[in-house]
Amino acid sequence: MNRRGHGNGNGSEREGSSVGIMTEALEMQRQMCDEAMSLVNAGVAMQNASPPNVAEAERKLTRAVDIMEQALSIRYRSADEKDAADRLNNKMMRYVKMIKSQRAKSVGGSGPKGRNLIKHNILEMERLPEVYTPVLQLLNNSNQLGDICETLKRVFGFQESSVLNQKEHLLLLLTNFKEQSGQDDGKKKKKKKQDNTETIDDYLRQRDPQLEMDLANKGITRFHGRVFANYKKWCKYVSQKPKFSSDPLVDIALFFLIWGEAANFRQMPECLCFLLHTMLPKVNSGGHEEPGTFLANTIRPMYAELRRDSDKKTSKGAQAPHREIRNYDDFNEFFWTKKSLKYDYTNIGEAFANYDKKGRPKIVKKTYNETRSWMRAIISFRRIFFMNCALFLATLGFSIDMVLLCPDSPIMYGEDVQPASSTSPLEILGKKYAASTDSSSVENTDDSLSGEIDTDSGAGAQCLYAKLATCLGVEYFSSASDTFGTLPQDFKELLEIVPFTDCVEKQVGRCKCYHDLIDDCFSDTGDADEVSTAGSVASIAYDQSMCAPTWLAQVNSILDDEGDGLLNCNSCQIDITSLIKKPTRIMDLLQGMIDFSRDDKGPMALLGGAAMIGLVCVCELQNRFFSGIGMGFVGRSMPVPMKTYCRYTCFWIVLYLCKLTFDYQFVVKTLVETTLFVYSANSTDYLKYSHFMLQFTYHNILYILFLWIPAWMVFLYDAQIFYSVLSVVYGSFA
Repeated sequence: MNRRGHGNGNGSEREGSSVGIMTEALEMQRQMCDEAMSLVNAGVAMQNASPPNVAEAERKLTRAVDIMEQALSIRYRSADEKDAADRLNNKMMRYVKMIKSQRAKSVGGSGPKGRNLIKHNILEMERLPEVYTPVLQLLNNSNQLGDICETLKRVFGFQESSVLNQKEHLLLLLTNFKEQSGQDDGKKKKKKKQDNTETIDDYLRQRDPQLEMDLANKGITRFHGRVFANYKKWCKYVSQKPKFSSDPLVDIALFFLIWGEAANFRQMPECLCFLLHTMLPKVNSGGHEEPGTFLANTIRPMYAELRRDSDKKTSKGAQAPHREIRNYDDFNEFFWTKKSLKYDYTNIGEAFANYDKKGRPKIVKKTYNETRSWMRAIISFRRIFFMNCALFLATLGFSIDMVLLCPDSPIMYGEDVQPASSTSPLEILGKKYAASTDSSSVENTDDSLSGEIDTDSGAGAQCLYAKLATCLGVEYFSSASDTFGTLPQDFKELLEIVPFTDCVEKQVGRCKCYHDLIDDCFSDTGDADEVSTAGSVASIAYDQSMCAPTWLAQVNSILDDEGDGLLNCNSCQIDITSLIKKPTRIMDLLQGMIDFSRDDKGPMALLGGAAMIGLVCVCELQNRFFSGIGMGFVGRSMPVPMKTYCRYTCFWIVLYLCKLTFDYQFVVKTLVETTLFVYSANSTDYLKYSHFMLQFTYHNILYILFLWIPAWMVFLYDAQIFYSVLSVVYGSFA
């Protein structure tokens, strides 16, 4: 049976017919329920007696079940009677099921008669296996207290059933540690494969008592260090020395007895440390308290105040707001302060219950007054949002600098932003995307531009301009002099000749794509068939490297050099091949990014992004040194091993490097190029085919704003995606 005390059932359900109906059947039901409950209470009392009177208890419980079943079988004439009887019927059904299930458990246990009368959970204390004997001897024969559990129960007034539970708990835990201590130097031995018979024989083999006792002491020492690691940190934080006794087993037993009684405060570890700290010096006091004193005088007063706060109501009877309620964390924070050391386990309840005239706590105050709202999530994670916003602006500044230093996007050189009727080159933030309009065209004077093909079989390899134009993707080719006779002055003019169709859609590696197309077409060799007007076919060897060398040199200059309308690929093309050819290319790129002598405002944008990172660092330093609230976390000086700290820091550095690389290459840089294009495009023409809902705007600024809002939200959130992926990868190898 459930051994918790039951209230007197006599008359407890007299209101069962409170609906105003009192028939003969209902009166009979009530009387039978009262009689059965009296038998149940008497039976439970006999079970809990010392020694228990099991036979008489079983007789009373059996009689109670019979009476309840008879009461449940009563038939009622009307639906109103049945509704009035449902409450008592439900109660009796619960008790019948409970008694029968408990009886089934008792009958199910095999063994000699009377064996199931011993109260135990897992271990039968009167029939302990030999493996538990060393720990039990140490618990029962301490040099300091004798029987440790009984002495502590008497000194502090722990409940008898709680002491028995924790004694069994300690036997299991400490025996496990004892067995683990049998391994040399804490290292696991390799176990040979054994059959079941050999394993059982080895386990039951006679153990050396002295060796078992030494292993038990080692296990207790290891267990003591593990259990009280947090207590030592707490003592260090409140500037106190641990008050351990001379016997480590006494410390362990006292802690677990406190832990067992303080079930409602197990989620308050510093509270348990406080109770242990104030109780350890009194283990040798020789006091004598009645069982249940610790629960009644220490735990219950604290819990009463916690319950009082959780049930706090407003003047209108509604639940009090969260900022006015002290919860477990608020009470536990009191034990992080030295103020808590003014009290001990006997009067800590008074500190909890100390209020001023207005009913506000005077000692154990609520330190974090939180108003719950949808803004709380943003405020709580403000440091993360602030850092992400700063990183976003820094990435934006870096992207603007890169786009202006390496203007390789073909969309900035089309008719949409630089129409042929324009009298001046396109200029954005000081960067000109075309050469000056007053510069005159330069004619190509190469001898090979005649385009005549020698069909003589003895002639050597020659240039085929028609094939070259096809390779380059020239749309309208009539003659070599028309296509290659004029040298392009910038990339805009080059695009009018060579459209670079395969490179337009690329987001990365455009410079390489441009160079690959030019190099492939101008290095092509082989044989081609020439069909004459008469229909004859002649085979001609060709070598395109002989074609328009001056025009080719001018194209390479446009791609590689820096200037108005030029792409600066010589510094911006970063790939394995280019790095092998010129290892200093990265340094050249970095120097170009911070070159403040440039005409454009790219370095200023980069400087603004760096200022955002600096602002984050300054705010963090200010919060750490001058604002405890601004830190946003309560870690304070909690000790973290250097190895763990380095591993944690490296993990987040790698995560943010991956995030920023991805966001820069595929989100921010692309949008910067698109934004410059949309800003420069004619709004009266562009908005019509953009299908934007607002057809009136200055430089398409509203359209640009709606382009950036989703990107900004993705930038704030995608760290979660990288964290999920990287944590799986890291966890697979860690």
